[in-house]
Amino acid sequence: MQKQHAFTLIDGTFSVADAHNILDTLLGAKIKFHKSHKFSLEERHGRDHLDCNSRVEQLRASREELQDFIDQLGKDGMEMEITSEVKIKVTKKEGVVA
Repeated sequence: MQKQHAFTLIDGTFSVADAHNILDTLLGAKIKFHKSHKFSLEERHGRDHLDCNSRVEQLRASREELQDFIDQLGKDGMEMEITSEVKIKVTKKEGVVA
């Protein structure tokens, strides 16, 4: 079994508006995932999940930084080149005996 895999998620040149939409949508999806995961853990285990809270705050900060970056560009005649590779490494979960 292969233990690693990689693929290109984004690779192209986009208008500033399209690039902003793509990146904002990805960040929004990750925020939604972590909020949902946090809710699920709270329902199952009855406690707050600090890792999820921290990650949501990091993603929100990234979203704000992206907005600030785009606001400073001046969108007339500008394009954005975006490349994003996803790397996956399969490892054994701690505490699991094979």
